[in-house]
Formats: sequence, C-alpha cells, structure tokens
Amino acid sequence: AGIVCFHLLNMAAAVAEASVDTEVIESLILKTVDTTGSIPNTQEFASSNGWEHLVVVGCVKSLESRNILATTVQETAAWHVTEEGRKVIEAGSPEMRVFRMVPSDGILVKDLQAAAGDIFRVGQAQCMASKWLEVDKPSGKLFRAKAFATVDPQDTAQIALSAIAQQPSSPAVAADVLDKLKKRTLISAVTIKTFKVTKGAEFNPNPPKLVPDLTQELLVS
Repeated sequence: AGIVCFHLLNMAAAVAEASVDTEVIESLILKTVDTTGSIPNTQEFASSNGWEHLVVVGCVKSLESRNILATTVQETAAWHVTEEGRKVIEAGSPEMRVFRMVPSDGILVKDLQAAAGDIFRVGQAQCMASKWLEVDKPSGKLFRAKAFATVDPQDTAQIALSAIAQQPSSPAVAADVLDKLKKRTLISAVTIKTFKVTKGAEFNPNPPKLVPDLTQELLVS
C-alpha cells in the first residue's frame, strides 16, 4: 500500500491556489472545535464539506503555528481512485458505455467491437457477467436483456467510485464491490495521513487576523 504524505510546502501551495475562501474554512474549523471539542479526522471533515483535504490541513497547520489548535497525526486506511477509475466517474464504466451502444434490435458482435474500440473487451465481459446483454446464437447478435429492454441498468461501478472519491476512508460501498473494483485496478488501497484536531494552549474561536509586518516600504507607500 502506498503512503500519501503531506508536506508543509505543498500545503501552503494548496491553500494559496485554492479558490475557496480559507477564512471560511478556518472559521468552521474553529467553530467545530469550540462546539464539539475536536475534529476527529481532517479527511472526513474535508470530504463532508466538499473541500480538498490538503487545503483543510493547511488551514489547521496555520492555526496550530499560533498555538490556537493542536493536532495529533494518525494514519488511516483508505481507497484511492486510480486514473482509470476517474475516467469511469467522468464518462461511465466500459460496460455501461458498451451497453448503450446496443440498439433495441440488437447488433452483431463485430459491429459492436468496431463501435466500442478499446473498451469492447472489458465492457462486453462485464455486461455479460451482469446479465445486461444476451447472445442470440442463430443471428449472432447481442441484444439487451429483457429486464433492460427499455431502461438502463444502474452503473454500479460509477456510483461506487463516486462514493469512494467522496469518502476515501469510509465509503458506503460493499466489501465485495470494493474487491471487484480493486481487481479491475479502478481503485488501490493506500494509507493517508490525517489529523485529529483539538484546542491549543491559546485557543480562541475568534482569533485576531494576522497583520503583515510594517516594513519601511509599507510605511512610506
């Protein structure tokens, strides 16, 4: 399993480049710690609010440097969506894309292969395993299964991968589905570094904003 480590320089860059207002993030971090006493897991906190984990960690570390917050490092087992998995989230699984190429009156395998290209082998295999498609031996055509003659099946791979991307450490995905996605190299097991956040020695839910140093250049400008 790979280990994803956070470096302070990367955190600073992520915070600087983030489009989200870091003051909003810091405000919610402080409010949460003030109300509940802690944030048990920065990854889950970031995911539940739709923020990048790296940006949240950058905000936490900034406040920790002022003794407003304190952190404890913890390593959490999680799932990483691979580049191929990301493509499934964006465009749908190979099986769904192949399935949608099959018209109501069926299609010859060679014609489907030509239309599907690189995704044909995996797509057709998954369609057949899931019983989305049926082969008519006399005609040599592939047809949609009766259950899906007029409606598309759920793209379970895409749905599961989206859930994993949102909650890498605790996705609402069945263990057998995770195993299948791993075998298809759509996800990989990793260990991510997260933080438990608690009140620091100088905790203040409304700390004063940092003011830049008054240099001679600023004074005369």
